[in-house]
Amino acid sequence: MKKNSLKFKINPCLLVLILAFFSILSEAKAASVFFKPEKINTTINSVEKVEIFLNTDDDENINALEINVEYPIEFLKLNNWSDGNSIINLWIQKPENKNGIFSFQGIIPGGYSEKDGLLMTLYFEGRKEGIAEVKIKNNSKVLLNDGLGTPSENSFFPAIINIKMSEEEPSKLEFTEKIPPEPFTPVVSRSDEIYDGNYFLVFSTQDKNSGINYYEISEGEELFRIAQSPYLLRNQKLDEDIRIRAVDKAGNIRMEIIPVKKTELEENKFKEILFFSASLLLIVFVISAKYLYNRIRKTKIKK
Repeated sequence: MKKNSLKFKINPCLLVLILAFFSILSEAKAASVFFKPEKINTTINSVEKVEIFLNTDDDENINALEINVEYPIEFLKLNNWSDGNSIINLWIQKPENKNGIFSFQGIIPGGYSEKDGLLMTLYFEGRKEGIAEVKIKNNSKVLLNDGLGTPSENSFFPAIINIKMSEEEPSKLEFTEKIPPEPFTPVVSRSDEIYDGNYFLVFSTQDKNSGINYYEISEGEELFRIAQSPYLLRNQKLDEDIRIRAVDKAGNIRMEIIPVKKTELEENKFKEILFFSASLLLIVFVISAKYLYNRIRKTKIKK
């Protein structure tokens, strides 16, 4: 007697659609880092803007990133970069460009759980005719805001830049905006664990347009010098004004001043005047006493 067996026939096309559906679902759950635009046509010596964005899943909250961008140096030159309008507020590692790798590490306080979050803007200049791929390296990390720094499931998408010869004038990079960096509050502090307990300065701000280029510091009447936070103060007495300038890539300046505490200065000056006056009175008293003593002595001798 033949046994009855149930047999199911699955339409191959239906199977492909089901697998594709679940593949899309799995990708949707991963945070993605991608470029805009994805494809660019340009010419040699022209500069093109490429932005890096972050998308998160609906139930994900991202608060830290380590991004390493790789590009072929024979075809492209990274002319400049900007963190203007970036969702990253604090830098663990300042953006750095070296041997075809552009890297940065940052934190988003409170986390980020939306779409199209701008991370960085890159400006590439075409060097040689050909097709160049700009990609996020696999060692890049996107970390969840769960208190543990758990890595998110990531998807990284490249950008393709097609470089051609052209007789037309190439486009150049120019920052022309006139808005200075945002106001900020520098803080003087000291800790036994930093700079051997000496006073140092902590400062940071953002520029939502061209991005911060550098900081400068002047203590008292000295000339401004390039500085990074934290900055070891040269004048540990703190008896001079401290000026901090944030300069963006368009040359706009925001300056903040930490004035000397006037009450302390006045108190110190009062103490100095009081000490000087007391010393002067003591000297006058000693001279007068000696003068009177000599007068009295001479009077006694005459008698």
